[in-house]
Amino acid sequence: ITTFESVVDFAGENGAKDFSWKLDFGPWHIYTGDRYAMLPGLYEGVHRLEIKSRSAENIVDATPAALTFRVDTMGPNVRLLGTTNTLVGPNPKFTVSVEDSQSPAEKILLSHSLDREPWSDFSDRRDLKFHDIALGDHELKLKAKDDADNVTEVSHPFRVEEDASNGGGASRGPTAASAS
Repeated sequence: ITTFESVVDFAGENGAKDFSWKLDFGPWHIYTGDRYAMLPGLYEGVHRLEIKSRSAENIVDATPAALTFRVDTMGPNVRLLGTTNTLVGPNPKFTVSVEDSQSPAEKILLSHSLDREPWSDFSDRRDLKFHDIALGDHELKLKAKDDADNVTEVSHPFRVEEDASNGGGASRGPTAASAS
């Protein structure tokens, strides 16, 4: 579920007249003829909804139905590891770290765009290496998508400077956005 407020509809069998329900470890709600449960203010995480029915003869279902579900409304946290805003040389490398409160890191996918180039396809790759980047200012944008399709976008400005140790080595031409 990707919203904090949900409505769950349900139906009964064998002459069910009315229903009661409870969420997580909360109390049972009074029996009503309503065939839904309004669940406002759900917090992030796993929840369990239990529903029991009562017949016209006031016989209560001995085995309530149960639904376990997860609320995930927030995108992953994304950050670059060990990177400064000034890089030396034309072949910068970036390592991306991702975390999410609900999705395992291995299920988070990344996409990137360098200097307004088209976005890459989403993949599980965490190391980005660019080749022949021109001297000057650049912007690396990252999108991280968790397994509930929540997306976070971040931007990392950086500057490429000449590598004086090998007599230059950075292109002065247009930006090349090839990543490997």
